[in-house]
Amino acid sequence: MLKYFLISMAILMAGCADAAVQWEKTGVPQQEADQDYQQCLKESQQQKSSAGSGGYGGYGSYGGSSTVTNQGLFDACMAAKGYAQKNPDTGK
Repeated sequence: MLKYFLISMAILMAGCADAAVQWEKTGVPQQEADQDYQQCLKESQQQKSSAGSGGYGGYGSYGGSSTVTNQGLFDACMAAKGYAQKNPDTGK
């Protein structure tokens, strides 16, 4: 159950990812593809903070950080693992 929760959260945190694009690699079991996806997602995520500095010193926002996915880094990771993008709308 925890596994499904973590996968769901990872997918939700990947808000910048294009949901219409899928990744495919011939001959790879679904479990391996899922692991590769999760690894690339983890490696491409970065913390984003709303903290900054003003004229009189630093300031921040409590709870003002979030996780964002660097889409270019994610795409490069998947491509390096041998996956190709496939758009389900066009089949290519």
